[in-house]
Amino acid sequence: MAVEHAITIALNRLMQTMETFIPNILYILGAGFSAPLGIPVMDNFLSKSKDMYSLNSEKYQHFCNIFNDCDRLSKAKNYIASNLFNIEELLSILEMESFATVRNSTGNFKHYIADVIKYYSPIIPKTTNCLGTSFLFGGDLFSLYGAFVASLLTLEISQKEGNISSRLVSKRSELPNYSLISLNYDMIIEDYIRYMESHYKSPVRNIVTEVNENEDNYYHVDRGISFAKIHGSVEPQSIIPPTWNKTNRAGIQKTWHLASNLISNSNYIRFLGYSMPDTDSYIKYLLTVSIVNSENLKGIDVICLDADKTVEKRFRRLFNFNNFRFKNENILRYFESIREMVHRKGTKHEVIFYEFDKLEHAHDSFFT
Repeated sequence: MAVEHAITIALNRLMQTMETFIPNILYILGAGFSAPLGIPVMDNFLSKSKDMYSLNSEKYQHFCNIFNDCDRLSKAKNYIASNLFNIEELLSILEMESFATVRNSTGNFKHYIADVIKYYSPIIPKTTNCLGTSFLFGGDLFSLYGAFVASLLTLEISQKEGNISSRLVSKRSELPNYSLISLNYDMIIEDYIRYMESHYKSPVRNIVTEVNENEDNYYHVDRGISFAKIHGSVEPQSIIPPTWNKTNRAGIQKTWHLASNLISNSNYIRFLGYSMPDTDSYIKYLLTVSIVNSENLKGIDVICLDADKTVEKRFRRLFNFNNFRFKNENILRYFESIREMVHRKGTKHEVIFYEFDKLEHAHDSFFT
């Protein structure tokens, strides 16, 4: 018995000294991530920009160049099946025209895209009710996104007599390292971080450190969260227009290099609101060359609406992987499952604590 007891003690000590495996989890955000907040997608981008022009034609006079080009190219529809109401297809044709002919398109793509995205980007409201995360992040829809971002940061937020403060939850061994790749131009993630900094009594300091923002379009968060925006961003206005020629742009290579490293080093990859359209062959190539260098990829999950069952087919054609899961669901349901897991700790000295550290439990529950 003494020998067995000694062995048990030795094994316990050995287990305590062994490093705990901390997974690297990468979220890849598509247009469906931002669409519920009213930000235009490719199919309705042109239509929504025309609404803006109708309301203020003087301010958005420069939109006319895009509209005129669309009208000019419309005769191609007599011969070629082309959807000029899809802004990606329209701008791709205009870019090819500039590239392959002597005619230069008159539209300022970047200015046009930035104006539309900024116009439809919502402002997170500040509420005064005490309804848990709605109190923290301003209303039901906004609280869903807020719970997701706060969970990525594993925040602990405290409330006392209507005042809110925040601090980072202690880094525990079982909490993963999260990272992000966004295919969108908007500033949803950044806006939530700014919201936390500006509205909480004790702001979340030193979370975001901008790195060569004019060239790289990515952000690094203190707790190990890296954020690569491979199409650029409306702030600063370093947009990569949604055309066939996305990668041949000055200053974007470093961002793509970061994205490739994030994919290669990920143990789990999660797509949110991305439909893997056939036109995005460059994304397939990025994933291919990056996953080739992956040494410990354990799972790939996709959450996306798929009304005609074509999205899942596209993903499964690309990923020949046993640990692949597809969920045909609105991402708001995913965010709801995260918000429901937010842990409200008991009060201490009239302070209520909210912990956003159950993202993995919510994710597993959502799929199972």
